Amino acid sequence: MKRLLKISWVVYSITMIMGFILAGCEITGEVPELNYFLNRQWKLEKVVVNGKQETEVDLSLYRLRLNDDFTFKEISIRGVETEGAWRVDNNATILVLEYPDDSEFGFIIVELQIRTLVLRVIQSESKIGSLDILYHMVPVKS
Repeated sequence: MKRLLKISWVVYSITMIMGFILAGCEITGEVPELNYFLNRQWKLEKVVVNGKQETEVDLSLYRLRLNDDFTFKEISIRGVETEGAWRVDNNATILVLEYPDDSEFGFIIVELQIRTLVLRVIQSESKIGSLDILYHMVPVKS
């Protein structure tokens, strides 16, 4: 009985150690679950700047379509269309949009669910001081 208990304890210990090792591994390559949640057309539900919801800007035109081939189409709040490529970086915590002029813009992925995408941008150097912007997005219903 003691021998069986020791073997069980060894197996348990090895399993726990392997779990910790695997949990600490960095995500590389594609993340299928993440792509499943991201690949859709999103619209802005609300924008929160420094803790206060923005109410003076019409957000109804904005759309962001993230395609499964890692291209995107963005329609700005003014109706201007832009296409480019997208990727996730930093252990799938940053959504990066790559624009045709070779510029990139990164968003921190705060929340990602089937019907919710919350992105954050922190701008420490702006004309009006530090900005902490949260973009709350929902999928466009087909």
